[in-house]
Amino acid sequence: MQSERVSDVMTSRVIQAIGPHATVAEAAKKMCQVQKGCLLVVEGARPVGILTEWDLIHKVLAKDLPLDELEVSKVMTKELISVQPEAPVSEAAKLIVKHGVHRLVVMDDGNVVGLLSTTDLAGILVR
Repeated sequence: MQSERVSDVMTSRVIQAIGPHATVAEAAKKMCQVQKGCLLVVEGARPVGILTEWDLIHKVLAKDLPLDELEVSKVMTKELISVQPEAPVSEAAKLIVKHGVHRLVVMDDGNVVGLLSTTDLAGILVR
């Protein structure tokens, strides 16, 4: 794990995204369709947040908010914690612990190039 870089273990397949004005119901359906636990929230090509399963459970479902009326922008996590693809995996792990998140957005020159999750990091241990 010491010499591995984020780019070696990140998920770089198609990153699923949704717009900030989509409803939470639309986002939840998309998450189910693509079988992902999060959606990157983008305005144009610019990432403005991330919507996670945690956001849906704690900010919407637990409060009985209306899924069909509530916009993603109202419940998404706005602070994106990011890391560069060439950063050491150990640095990424420290960021995950420090910020208490399960995913980091991997950015290169202002562009999203992947996501790094705790599952990706755990995969290193079972290789």
